[in-house]
Amino acid sequence: MGAGGGVNSFFSITTMLIAVPTGVKIFNWLGRCTAAGLRLKHRCVGACLYPNFVIGGVTGVMLAMAAADYQYHNTYFLVAHFHYVLIAGTVFGCFSGLIFWYPKMFGQA
Repeated sequence: MGAGGGVNSFFSITTMLIAVPTGVKIFNWLGRCTAAGLRLKHRCVGACLYPNFVIGGVTGVMLAMAAADYQYHNTYFLVAHFHYVLIAGTVFGCFSGLIFWYPKMFGQA
């Protein structure tokens, strides 16, 4: 894209500022699932987003390295990372909310 080192450093730093707390969040979720004895019921479809966030988190850490970010910028790898994190999280969140609230909305609970 022709951006200089300052822009590359900016993207690397902001990616790291997002990737590290997200990694902590993922380990918190996984620890909570193992401590609570997660049972996969129909209402637990929201747990399907964990692998997507893990893949997005791993690629986020890769994008946080300045040398790798310079090569990955404006590629499909960056697009895939974005979609793994945002789109999959949104879709699974909406599905799990719909499955949980649908019976309550229509008086079946």
